[in-house]
Amino acid sequence: MSDRRTALPGSTLLLWIVLPILPFAVGFLVLGLVDHPVSGVRAHLPGKDAFHDEGLDLRFFNALLGYGALAIIQVLSCAAVIAMLALHVARMPAQARVRVLAMTAASLILLWIISVAVRQDGSNGALWIGYRYPCMVLVNSGVADHILPDSCDGEGLSRLAWFALVPYMAGLAAAAFASAVVASAFGRLPPGTAEEIAADLKTRSALVEQSFRMTAFILVISTLALVLFYRLPLALIEDDLATELMTGYAQAITFFWGVLFTLTLAAIFGPGTLILKRRLREAGIAPGDVDLPEQLLPHGAKERLAGLLTTLAPLLIGASGSVLEQIASAL
Repeated sequence: MSDRRTALPGSTLLLWIVLPILPFAVGFLVLGLVDHPVSGVRAHLPGKDAFHDEGLDLRFFNALLGYGALAIIQVLSCAAVIAMLALHVARMPAQARVRVLAMTAASLILLWIISVAVRQDGSNGALWIGYRYPCMVLVNSGVADHILPDSCDGEGLSRLAWFALVPYMAGLAAAAFASAVVASAFGRLPPGTAEEIAADLKTRSALVEQSFRMTAFILVISTLALVLFYRLPLALIEDDLATELMTGYAQAITFFWGVLFTLTLAAIFGPGTLILKRRLREAGIAPGDVDLPEQLLPHGAKERLAGLLTTLAPLLIGASGSVLEQIASAL
């Protein structure tokens, strides 16, 4: 793909820098707004009386091992996706390659700014709801001093924080890189015959479709990892009421992140087909003129349905938290 084919206007470049992080920014804002009216929940988290001493360390180890195994799969999957996309980027002309890497770096810098912002006083509702609540419950259990921090709102990062942070960072990096690579498919079509333009569109559509499926897989694995992370306290609590309350919390927060991951997929890839169809119209080619990818055809209902189900996969995994809870409890 030549520089001419991948040339993008500045507004489009900025759009695909922002798209992968927009759902997370909105999600952090929502969690920050929610945290203020429910901040009193911190006093009602399961206390030390909700735990018993027998077998706590072993139960925590078992739960952590399950989460750790899936987190490792997630991180390795992210690395594999990034490597596969990097092979595609390596085949690009130098100017296009620099553009993709610059877009990825810009997205990651914005994500870092957002992550720093949510740790500030008065803006850390997402941090409390997403991490510190389950952390405080685990600390109340009194297990694994070498993994858990003395205080979940203190300075520095405990091993538990790293266990939560590394998969999260890997998923965001993979999504940001996929967004930047996919943006390279939306440049203007070069002049040529209808057959040449159709061949170019097939290459672009294949890139978008492959990146879409890889990113969806990463976000589904990320949702499953969250299900297991929020199960860590549930493996230790023996008080029935505390178990019920924390189960509801785990299901709600997992569903919330599932919605955000689905919105991430929609934000990155939703406009893609529309842009490719617009490029087709700009070239003056009708769908019946040449052999086009299924996604660009008016009757591509099967492809649209498959795309919709793939986009909704993280949300469906988050919504099925109760089912997964029941399966996990039976094991």
